[in-house]
Amino acid sequence: MLGLSCDTMRSAFGLALMQAAGTEEMVVHAAESFGKSLYAGLSNQGGVQSALMAHHGILAKGEPLEGRAGLFAAYYGARYDADVLVSDLGTRFLSLERCVKAMPGTLVSHAFAEAALQLTRDNSLRQADIARVRLDVGPWGNVMCEPASLRRRPTSASAAMNSIPFIVAKAIANGRVELDDFQAVGRNQAEALAIAARIDHVLRQDLARPLGLEPGLVTLTLNDGRGLNMRVDTPLGHPSRPLSPEGTVAKFRANVRFAANSLEPSRVNALVEHVMTLEEVEDVAGLVELAATSGAQGQENHPCTPRLKS
Repeated sequence: MLGLSCDTMRSAFGLALMQAAGTEEMVVHAAESFGKSLYAGLSNQGGVQSALMAHHGILAKGEPLEGRAGLFAAYYGARYDADVLVSDLGTRFLSLERCVKAMPGTLVSHAFAEAALQLTRDNSLRQADIARVRLDVGPWGNVMCEPASLRRRPTSASAAMNSIPFIVAKAIANGRVELDDFQAVGRNQAEALAIAARIDHVLRQDLARPLGLEPGLVTLTLNDGRGLNMRVDTPLGHPSRPLSPEGTVAKFRANVRFAANSLEPSRVNALVEHVMTLEEVEDVAGLVELAATSGAQGQENHPCTPRLKS
């Protein structure tokens, strides 16, 4: 009805797949897709939209979890323990068991990037000193290394974010990994692409971690014949190695530069202050307003401030 082209229809089906089934095709494997940036947002959009529709009286009063064709029956073969949903309510907070990434890009790449950064810094290496880079990867890491031509020279931000070779090359070339690296200019950086072309990977089944992150093993072969290697089992940001509050704030300040509507420094400072003292906020509505309200507004007069406990 919209007269879409074949390519546009493919995108429509890809977007529909992310909303209907949540597979990794558009997020991990597709070379030309914004899936990595959208897939979590689509889930949240569906949840909010459903709540708003219910609020306005649209009925769907079946048994969505435990019904004959509910979630548990359809996706789990009716094998489930519903008590898990509420047994630790108020005492166990799963968000505290999640990673807060120390850098952008797929989390499985971070151990490799951290190992490469440590090796280059500890040995004062320059890009020209490195002849080859070898990555020992598990099954999931292997997905982020193949096809090698795409992962070494990604054609989209999503493909770059899902590429261990590209992220390792960026770490070696620049001594860091930032969001700019995944934009068009960053993806075409000659120094990083030259390193990526010298990166190989080896699949090792013994590195598989079905219930956790795979370790990152990096070997640098230098032009003088020396070999340097390092293994990182859990990257910075993992719950066992949490990012410091200062590191988290620095990450926020770096990322907020990419907001569609730029925030003036005073509002960024106010956001940081309120989030870092969130346990003292009686009503988070003011915090949302602080992030969403357009135009400059002094912190002392902002609606979030009066709601703080004395």
